[in-house]
Amino acid sequence: MIWAAVLAIVMLLALIGASYCFFLLACDREGGPFRRASARRGPDAFSLRLMEYQDVMDAGRAWIDKQPWEEWTIRSRDGLRLRARYLPAPGAKRVFLLAHGYRSSGARDFSAAARPIFEMGSSLLLIDQRAHGQSEGRYITFGALESQDVADWALELERRVSLPIYLDGVSMGAATVLMAGAREMPASLAGVVADCGYTTPEDELRHVLVDRMRMRPFPLLPLVRLWARLLAGFDLRAASATEGAAAMRAPVLFAHGLADTLVPSAMSERNFKACRAPKDIFLVPGAEHGMSYLLDPEGYTLKLQALLRAGGEDAAGLC
Repeated sequence: MIWAAVLAIVMLLALIGASYCFFLLACDREGGPFRRASARRGPDAFSLRLMEYQDVMDAGRAWIDKQPWEEWTIRSRDGLRLRARYLPAPGAKRVFLLAHGYRSSGARDFSAAARPIFEMGSSLLLIDQRAHGQSEGRYITFGALESQDVADWALELERRVSLPIYLDGVSMGAATVLMAGAREMPASLAGVVADCGYTTPEDELRHVLVDRMRMRPFPLLPLVRLWARLLAGFDLRAASATEGAAAMRAPVLFAHGLADTLVPSAMSERNFKACRAPKDIFLVPGAEHGMSYLLDPEGYTLKLQALLRAGGEDAAGLC
């Protein structure tokens, strides 16, 4: 009996420790020991596929680095200093707020698309999400708190720039801009692009555990959810891009690669179905996570132009 009790306690402590390590891997800015160990294993199949487009991405990053960006900062509702870069376009017709994905950056996720969007007559606001880049914060909250940050950035844009505002997010950024639909948004919000976003943080973590790590979600996932509430102040289940899409009033363009194994395209389809605003969906065969624009820039551009028309712009001016 005593040994059985000791064994049970040891197993419980091991489970608690494993759940804490997984929480750090998912949410901590540094990622904990698991992330450092995985980084030593080298590039995975997705990274190798992305390297096929390295020249396009490098050229886009070089263009981004050469632009005369203005440095902007705001304070989040919980006191973090958030940083963004603003690039005004000559004779700008609109402004795009660009929200990058999980453990990424705007210069990476929009390396191919930033210049074409700018040359369509769009000013750009390239944000660093909390716990990324030069923005403060220890924990990544998968859009739960970032959606309020995006809403505050949009309100700051409205205060500083008299232009229609478009939100454009990739991966976690896509879920974030959709979740922002349930927040207070500026009256000048004209449209949203949600590229390869998930439904809820819990859905995405369950997918990673089951389909990528070949692990059972119970009891690990409920414990990770508890750590998120206790340490990072958010609920994996309550933060919902699907509910944000349902609350969104501006037109929405959903995009997703049909070969995406990190965030299944079915999640974007679920968000699309829930959306009550004018909407369209662009599904790209063969495109992996965040690669829809890289594989089909012409088709993506046509969908963007349709979104601008849905946002009230003159069709003749988009040719």
